[in-house]
Amino acid sequence: MSQAVRQLEEQLRVVLLARTTRSVSLTDAGRRLVDGAGPSLGQVVAALAEVSAQPGETVGRVRLSVPRAAVPFVIDPVLPKFRERHPRIEVEVVIEDRFVDIVAEGYDAGVRLSEAPPRFPVSSSTSPASHGDRRRCVSSSRRPKSWLCAA
Repeated sequence: MSQAVRQLEEQLRVVLLARTTRSVSLTDAGRRLVDGAGPSLGQVVAALAEVSAQPGETVGRVRLSVPRAAVPFVIDPVLPKFRERHPRIEVEVVIEDRFVDIVAEGYDAGVRLSEAPPRFPVSSSTSPASHGDRRRCVSSSRRPKSWLCAA
C-alpha cells in the first residue's frame, strides 16, 4: 500500500501523506483528495464487493426464454429452489410465445415445447457455422414433448 501511495504522489507531483517515524497523517492535498474522491472510492469498493464471489460461490445472471405454457411445468417448480440455492444469481425469465434464437438474442437458455424433437439427438452439441457458438439441447426421454436448449 505504501508503494502505491508513493507512486500516486509521484504521478500527481504532490505529497499526500506526511510521514514520520512515529505517525502518518494526511497533508492538505491528501485531505482534499480524500474529501473529493472518498465517496466515489467507497462506492467502487462496495460495487466490487457486491460482484465478487467467495470461493465456491456462484454469481451472475441467467437469461431464459420460456413459452407461457411451460411456466407452470418448468419454471414455477424449479425457480424457487434454484434461487434459494443460488441467491447471488439473478434470473431473468422472458415469457414469449414465439420461436427465439437464444444465441442471437442473448439468452443463456431456452425452453421449447414441441411434439417433434429437434433435428439433432436427445443430447447434442451443435456449432452453427454462421455464429461459431455452441448449443446443447437435452430432454428427459427418447420421445420428448419438451426440450431444454442452452447456448
